[in-house]
Amino acid sequence: MGKYNFHKSRTLIYSKRKILPKKPSLLRRSGYVIGKAFKRMFMVLGGLIFLSALISTISTSFMMKNMDMSVSDKSVLLLKIEGNIPEVRRSGYFPDPFAGREATLDQIITAIDKATLDENIKGIVLSLKGASITIAQAQELRDAVKKFKDSGKFSVSYAVSYGEGGSALANYYLASAFDTIWMQPIGIVSIAGFNAEMPFLKDFFEKIGVRGHFIQRKEYKSAMESFTRSGMSEYNKESMEAVIDDLFSQIVADISADRNIAPEQFSEYINQGIFVDKEALSQGLVDRVGYSDMVVGEIREIVDSNPESKNVDFIPVEEYYKYIISKSTKEFEQKEEIAVVHINGAIVQSDKRKSYMGAPLGIGGSVVAADNIADILYDIADDKDIKAVLLRINSPGGSPAASETIRRAILRVKEKGKKVVVSMGGAAASGGYWISADADYIFAQNSTLTGSIGVIGGKFDLAGLWDKLSINWESINKGENSTIWSINQGFSEGELKVMSRMMDNVYENFVNLVSSGRNMSIEEVEKIAKGRVWTGNDGLENGLVDEIGGYLDALDKVAEIIGKTDRGDLSIVILPRPKNPVEEILDIIGMQVMATGFFSSIFSAVNNSSVIETMNVLDDSNGVMIYSNFER
Repeated sequence: MGKYNFHKSRTLIYSKRKILPKKPSLLRRSGYVIGKAFKRMFMVLGGLIFLSALISTISTSFMMKNMDMSVSDKSVLLLKIEGNIPEVRRSGYFPDPFAGREATLDQIITAIDKATLDENIKGIVLSLKGASITIAQAQELRDAVKKFKDSGKFSVSYAVSYGEGGSALANYYLASAFDTIWMQPIGIVSIAGFNAEMPFLKDFFEKIGVRGHFIQRKEYKSAMESFTRSGMSEYNKESMEAVIDDLFSQIVADISADRNIAPEQFSEYINQGIFVDKEALSQGLVDRVGYSDMVVGEIREIVDSNPESKNVDFIPVEEYYKYIISKSTKEFEQKEEIAVVHINGAIVQSDKRKSYMGAPLGIGGSVVAADNIADILYDIADDKDIKAVLLRINSPGGSPAASETIRRAILRVKEKGKKVVVSMGGAAASGGYWISADADYIFAQNSTLTGSIGVIGGKFDLAGLWDKLSINWESINKGENSTIWSINQGFSEGELKVMSRMMDNVYENFVNLVSSGRNMSIEEVEKIAKGRVWTGNDGLENGLVDEIGGYLDALDKVAEIIGKTDRGDLSIVILPRPKNPVEEILDIIGMQVMATGFFSSIFSAVNNSSVIETMNVLDDSNGVMIYSNFER
């Protein structure tokens, strides 16, 4: 046996007969070499990313332990916003694995709130650079800044431009809450109102042989109109116009009051749209035109009577937040614990599946897994140390079954004698409202998009596409409705009856649970349902929410409910727990290869993240959705 040179991968039954395999083709050999090279490259790259994350985690932990956690008596809070503000800490992904380290909205608000009572913090500076925030976020930040100002501290906003390259009404809306607005020379103030745009793909789909088959309950439920119509329906148009009119009125009223400009005059400014530096200064839209070093010098003058002073510290909000958390750790042991649970994104049942036909889940549209949230809520229900729950909801909806999974877990928390308060972000509509309805108290911002009590379901029919591509599908089936979810044909008459029965069942359950949760009659709910979206303002009037307010107001309500004075008496546990960098990288390595597919290329073309979210939910929920397509 020794004379035979066995390879480990050979079979145990050895034949002496020598069989020469055919020489593989040049194409196959080239493919093998390229594939092997890519495999090695990804292994090396994955290892490097993991090693970098590990080093980053260790070094960060070391610095946190050794850094001097103190704030001098000449400190200024620096709120620097570049891009958008995340509701929850974002994980990195393959192109940028270390993205997402910026402060979240609740962290920023908490930092400003704590700085209000900190004698060492003399003022706050807002720096806007390529910022893209929602109106609801601007309102929450404005409230926090106004309370900060009420304590007698100064506030300054600075930007090179307020909206260069596009309208920045929400950004300027935030800036208007500050005492002094600075802008660099040659900058502009772009406040050209609202322009809500939706893509309608029906005609395009017909050209390539794709049809959308969808059933809605009821007339205002417009989430799939992008795929089934060439233009906006009268109900969708009515609802959207009402929302935009309300948002416009809110902004005009608030900015006019802050800038001491008559509402009619500011409306005219919006009609003009763009103001260059001198115009903005003369019309009272900005207070000073100058450079960033001039702003810094003036702040040093205010704080330390010397524009060249080196004693003034500008502390980034995210660093100040870490400081107050480390400072409060021992104090928390003496306080009542409450859990803040973030529900941010389209609601699906599970996060086990990573993509929908080539469109990665969470890329272009975030999703939240009902299974994960429900597990957290069940743990909270059994945790004797947690006295109440604050649900921070920012969701356009999703799967009705997934939403019901979360709602049941909320009811379980209440059954254990714990109160549940909801704080709505930019949107808590459709499935987002489904899970809100049973809360003991609901807060929304004036601009929050909520309601949308309705349901829609269906599928895409690709039969025409296959014909154009000369692709023939054959099927063998058993059961009259066995092809109900097939994308190779439309619904039969019998399948339409089944779908209609499903839609009626979900809609009836939606109306009933809102009726029960909000102590309203079925008739009262039906008047405000029909799939219609409302602003927080309208939601307060029609009974969908209890009070206009933000995250801090909701915390105060939780404190009141459990018998405490205010939010200062609470120890807050944030859930789901953010992943550390190493955990994120381990997830990233498993998602490095992202296939491209038919729908993902379409999504890229229309550049509409709500489309991606809608498709994710559609696939996850077997074609049945409680989802609002309004942008947040």
